[in-house]
Amino acid sequence: MLMPFKNLLNRLRQEVEATDEEILRLIAKRTSLTQEIGRLKSKWHLPVKDLNQEQDVLERNVAYGTGLGLAKEVTEGITQILLKDSVTRQLAQQTHSPPVKRKILIIGGLGKMGTLFSDYFRAQGSNVLILDKEEDLDLPTDVDFVIIATPMTEVGHYLKKLTALQTKATIFDISSLKSPFHAEFQRASQSGLKVISLHPMFGPNLGSLRGKLMILCPGASQVATDDVLELFNASGLEFKEVSFARHDKLMAGVLGLSHVINLIFAETLLKLGLNDTEIDALKESSTFKKQAALAKSVAHESAELYFDIQVQNPSSETMLTHLVQTTSNFRDVIISKKRDQFRDLMNAARNILHRE
Repeated sequence: MLMPFKNLLNRLRQEVEATDEEILRLIAKRTSLTQEIGRLKSKWHLPVKDLNQEQDVLERNVAYGTGLGLAKEVTEGITQILLKDSVTRQLAQQTHSPPVKRKILIIGGLGKMGTLFSDYFRAQGSNVLILDKEEDLDLPTDVDFVIIATPMTEVGHYLKKLTALQTKATIFDISSLKSPFHAEFQRASQSGLKVISLHPMFGPNLGSLRGKLMILCPGASQVATDDVLELFNASGLEFKEVSFARHDKLMAGVLGLSHVINLIFAETLLKLGLNDTEIDALKESSTFKKQAALAKSVAHESAELYFDIQVQNPSSETMLTHLVQTTSNFRDVIISKKRDQFRDLMNAARNILHRE
């Protein structure tokens, strides 16, 4: 009785073996092609890493693999291994160092966002210097850009130091709020420094900058604005200009409100007495599933950063007052069973969010 089963099992295993061999032959072919690309990069002095291209490959393979019924994690894992191998082999092929385009100093460059930008600029062929925020500021005279990637409460300290040094470099921070160092920024700008302020509307865990939003808060120097736009010219970033005065008011809603609402959501679940098993079961509800996933994401971010985003923003108190008033209004409408008013509130929400 077992013989037919064993024969079938052996036949299937032989097919798996033959399939594995074919996969390896295709990987060898791919490796040969990427090595040819590496030779061209070396000949034309191009940087080996191209983050936009890597992101293209990853997204394309995940989409194709999903269509074949493969799990996203499997396709991503295989693709990342192949990309890493290609980069390693291409680096070994380099006979000439790519010309250094710029010298960039990143203060706080060992943090997550600092690492993101140091990796990006190195991939573009720039000479990146890292200054840990505990070290003394020793600014090379030939540095082209200074990026302040420290916590927002420390940006003003470094702007003061750079103002005293009267550096010729173009300076920008990547802080989530601007109020904590607005005065130091103004003094640096008025002293003639090429200073500008940026706010990446994305986190450190991404493969490519393309299509991501960067807020730009200009200072007095148009040259600084032009320098930064040229610096990120190949990134594919989308830039939106926002004034210093307006920035933190916007962030009270975009960051402060969205963060606190998600934390309130999680805290309210706890007060309702829902246990983990019940919450997992309720995740089949599409609305709850999306909200729970978002709240989980927020809850796992840095408590220090999210505290500063609330506390360091002068507009937080106004935002929280409106939140309490709006919540109270909803409570009154629901407790009093005012159907028409509830419908009006939902219609108002649709209009605000431009949803039909």
